[in-house]
Amino acid sequence: MEIINFDNVWRTFIKSPSDEPWENEASYDEYIYCLTHKLKPLISNLQNESIIKWFCFLFHEHPQTKDLCIDIHLETIDNINLDDHLKLYSYCFDTRKAGKKYMEEIGGIESDLLRDCQIEKAWQVIGEVSVWILNMISIHSKLTRKQTRQFLHYFHNALQCPGLCWDIF
Repeated sequence: MEIINFDNVWRTFIKSPSDEPWENEASYDEYIYCLTHKLKPLISNLQNESIIKWFCFLFHEHPQTKDLCIDIHLETIDNINLDDHLKLYSYCFDTRKAGKKYMEEIGGIESDLLRDCQIEKAWQVIGEVSVWILNMISIHSKLTRKQTRQFLHYFHNALQCPGLCWDIF
């Protein structure tokens, strides 16, 4: 596993199409549509152009506006300025370098429990989860909340922590 270079990590945001995408099937459909038609093409294009080598995405409030957003982290190959590339995607906003200080912590993750306290490896795993999510979406003609829940059941089953996240579905 290659270690992420925090000096080359950028952040950009896509505003959520819904305030609570997990609230009902229609809101969830809008969120999946956003991942399928905005996030996935963005990631695919940047990878195909050899601009990024790692990414992850999280869903939470924007740090300043408090709007719900998809917060995308992108590690560039070498020291590419992503600001120029992301201007092509009108739905991306607040593109900026993530900064080493920001990347050195992940909310709720205790770095002292990680081997050698390597938070970079934790970020790497979060990126693998993001890849898994986009792959799960890609194999469906329509991804419902029920189907998502069933996939998460298998994920939780392998870790022997059933029931996590069930209250939102």
